[in-house]
Amino acid sequence: MPKWLYSLLITLALPLILLRLLVRSRHNPAYRQQWGQRLGWRKPTPTRPLIWVHAVSLGETVAITPLVESLLDQYPDHQVMFTCMTITGAERAKAQFGDRVLRQYLPYDAPFIINPFVRKLKPVLVILTETELWPNFLATCRAQAIPVMMANGRMNAASAKRYKMSGSLGRDMLKALHHIAAQTPEDVQQFEKLGVPLANMTVTGNLKFDQAVPQQQLDQGQVWKQQIARPTWIAASTQPTEEAVILETHTALLAQLPNLLLVLVPRHPERFDWVANYLQQQKFAFTRQSEGNLPNAEQSVWLGDTMGQLFAYYAAADVAFVGASLADIGGHSPVEPAALGLPIVMGPHVHKCQSSHDALQAAGALLPINVDTLLPTMSRLLSDPERRAAMGQAAKAWVSENQGATERHMAVIATLLPNQ
Repeated sequence: MPKWLYSLLITLALPLILLRLLVRSRHNPAYRQQWGQRLGWRKPTPTRPLIWVHAVSLGETVAITPLVESLLDQYPDHQVMFTCMTITGAERAKAQFGDRVLRQYLPYDAPFIINPFVRKLKPVLVILTETELWPNFLATCRAQAIPVMMANGRMNAASAKRYKMSGSLGRDMLKALHHIAAQTPEDVQQFEKLGVPLANMTVTGNLKFDQAVPQQQLDQGQVWKQQIARPTWIAASTQPTEEAVILETHTALLAQLPNLLLVLVPRHPERFDWVANYLQQQKFAFTRQSEGNLPNAEQSVWLGDTMGQLFAYYAAADVAFVGASLADIGGHSPVEPAALGLPIVMGPHVHKCQSSHDALQAAGALLPINVDTLLPTMSRLLSDPERRAAMGQAAKAWVSENQGATERHMAVIATLLPNQ
């Protein structure tokens, strides 16, 4: 696809994009806010040389956090701007960085919106997380001679196929990248097949391994675990269609373990009320964390309907199911429960976290499941504390062995920043 056609299509799509935000705002008023940022009308005013870091959503924001912290520490003479696309990403960035960075939604990639925005800010370096690439954004950076780095880069065979199908659009985006900090050698191979020179790539590992487990959340989760004093499993970051399978499995497990507790944590906050209504329809006795009460002995489900407490929920559990893996979405990262030493189960759809999934499985820390095998797998794990302990130890060891990505990213950044 030529870039002019892409630019025309995204320009024509803008009314539909804004209408979608308006519709979603019925469930979450935050979707009606900050349209001036999304349309490029509101621009921050940097007072020092600007390093621009972009992450699309919550998961990428979590992943890039150690790198942003290192930038703030090692480059105090620069200003860091953090952009994202989603409300959950923006909320996490606000909680994590506060006013230490400039925070902003990324303007839409229509040329008349993004081009003047980039030219006005003129950052000395742009860092994009994973494969969050936008053609007009990158073209403007290239025209302005702004170095662009992909952090935590990943590229599987399916994504590489889509890039090839995009023709000149995909090739031009990759040409605009000065360097790719790839998670694995396999990612490097896929990028090389797309024409990226090996000299422009470094295997740096996954930044998520360097994320420090928040001590406050760890302590909170351990307190909850002691107070609950029941066998507990967590279904984390669940997506539509997954809750039905999870709750059906939980019902069957309750026949074996009547005091079993399920911590159910939907991925998106706008779905919290929907899931609560679904639990009521299915006649589950449950409580909502937003109400401030721990589940009592009669309640078998605890709905984790608060943001920023996922580590605490994990710390209160004995086994973790990681969502978006039964739904055909690609799987959310299993690194967080692994860092807490939890045995992990995931469904078959894990292409977004394939390398982590496969490595954890090889280490004996993760069991793959499908709709039919979730129940027997959970039943075995919940009845075998020694197996859970061994899997949890393997998970923590794997995380420890793979740390150091932040330092390797910073070494690449030092070569790209001018006058460094």
